[in-house]
Amino acid sequence: MSPSPLRLFVPITAIIYASSCRPAPHVWGSGASSTDVSSTDASATLARIDLMLTRYAMYGMSGSADIKLGRRRLTKAFGFADRASGRLNTPSTLFDVGSVAKTFTAAAILRLADGGRLRVTDSLSRYFPEFQGDNAGVTIHHLLTHTSGLPLDAGDAGVTARDERAAFITKASRVKLLSLPGTAYNYSNLGYGLLAIIIERVSGRSYVDFIAKSLIEAGGLRASAMYGDSIAINDPRAAVGYIAGGEDTLVREPTIAREVNGSMTYGKYTLGSVGLLATAADLSQWWNALTTGILSASSHDVMLTPSFGDEGYGWHIAARPSVGKRIYRGGARGGFTSLISIYPERDATLVLLLNQQPSGWETLAWTAFERALTGEQDSLPPSVVPMKASDLATYAARYEINDSSAVIVKSQGNQLVIGLEGQSVIDLVVPDTDTAVRTGQRRVTRVEQNEAAARLIEAALYTSSVELPGVSDRAGFVTWLKELSAGGRPLVLGTTPHPSASTRTQTFVRFGEGDARVGRIIWQGGRVLAWGSGIQLPVLIRLLPVGADRFAAFGPKQPLLVVSFTRDAGGVISELRYGRQNLVARRTSGAN
Repeated sequence: MSPSPLRLFVPITAIIYASSCRPAPHVWGSGASSTDVSSTDASATLARIDLMLTRYAMYGMSGSADIKLGRRRLTKAFGFADRASGRLNTPSTLFDVGSVAKTFTAAAILRLADGGRLRVTDSLSRYFPEFQGDNAGVTIHHLLTHTSGLPLDAGDAGVTARDERAAFITKASRVKLLSLPGTAYNYSNLGYGLLAIIIERVSGRSYVDFIAKSLIEAGGLRASAMYGDSIAINDPRAAVGYIAGGEDTLVREPTIAREVNGSMTYGKYTLGSVGLLATAADLSQWWNALTTGILSASSHDVMLTPSFGDEGYGWHIAARPSVGKRIYRGGARGGFTSLISIYPERDATLVLLLNQQPSGWETLAWTAFERALTGEQDSLPPSVVPMKASDLATYAARYEINDSSAVIVKSQGNQLVIGLEGQSVIDLVVPDTDTAVRTGQRRVTRVEQNEAAARLIEAALYTSSVELPGVSDRAGFVTWLKELSAGGRPLVLGTTPHPSASTRTQTFVRFGEGDARVGRIIWQGGRVLAWGSGIQLPVLIRLLPVGADRFAAFGPKQPLLVVSFTRDAGGVISELRYGRQNLVARRTSGAN
């Protein structure tokens, strides 16, 4: 059984300490000077960042962070490495860092170039005679900057997890380019897989061995591990990755396929484009290694010079008006999200590794971190406090706003879950115009309570599911939609694919031609998960206790929402006050 969201705020460990070593004889290439950060200023900023990470962890963010500001450093871990066993994330937990591995592949190429063993201008045909015609014009530089014209993944070239290197190269050489080399940006994991094979052919060593010895060991990374014959996914130090399951739930990601017969691919993932497990502290050390001699000064500068848009070699480099130059690399692989971002003019580094994906927490934390660097202070969600399940259950009831609208509260473990019924309360969770523009959500001004809408709302409350005998494929699902809309043709406004999109589809539907009546319907096998007409998602909002009779919801997709309860003279819960509008709903039923 997965631990309840409330428990997520408990396992937080933090270490704050000074670090005096920051030598950088040729660090920035452009000659930009670093902002002098006093120890006092750095400590105050780190304290704000520490509080931000702690509060986000209370509401569900899970992972590890390593942050440097001047000579000060914050290393922090939060959440669960393995929810099933209750194992906690610690500063020594390993995370799959996804495409951050590309920075290692790029550095390996440049290290070989420093030794005179290759040039980034070399054509692929020098290493792979199979590349002919337009494909022969692809160079190492094109692969490094995603301008080769090769498609996204090895699977797009017909490569399977059982193909050995020879088949990998042959299929890659025959694929039709999306654009002529050097003319357009097309992100390509396949291209980085070819770089890994070039590293093997030039060095005479396996890619894994070269990275492990020449970069990880030489760079002073203490814990990092590469995918290999026995992949580190089951390493007891490694976090388990979690992906979106049902609404607002996370499930363990499927085990990644192991290497078969010398294949370059693990499932859909190509070695060279991914393949590294690391701690947050190790990625901070990786940046130090890159800036203190693991590459020549010229190679270091080439790596961090944009050559197409903001694309360098494995890194993105761009100027930000508020914080100056930003050098960064993100990664997402399965149930993991990673980010390393460096601010040379601020003498600051952020490493954030999460074992949940898609998450959105990294974007929230990244934005808040940059604001903290400039002295701005974000409003943080309130601190979560423990509350017994028996006490939470006393809030569970129906709270009516009027004859047609109500808030339904249920207790679930160590949290409250609220459902919304009727137009008045639905209006509260429809975003304002500005939010709608920023998030791409559709504003719904009115919901007509016809039979179809009523059925959707009924399905949305409590169970969020309706069994549909006979609906076992997409055609049956469409037929059901038509029946639900009183025989009319539903207009599909948009869909959001789930990771298991072959069996699960989410659709926004408008019924009829009059006032906007929008339903959110998810089909999954033989059942439908339906959310009521016009309700901004998620309709089932999960609340954590933040004080006496006060609860809050917060997250990447949930702006801060505070719900409070009032009691009568006898101390019995009598009313619910909802959101900034302070809508009052009166209790009409007992606890359930």
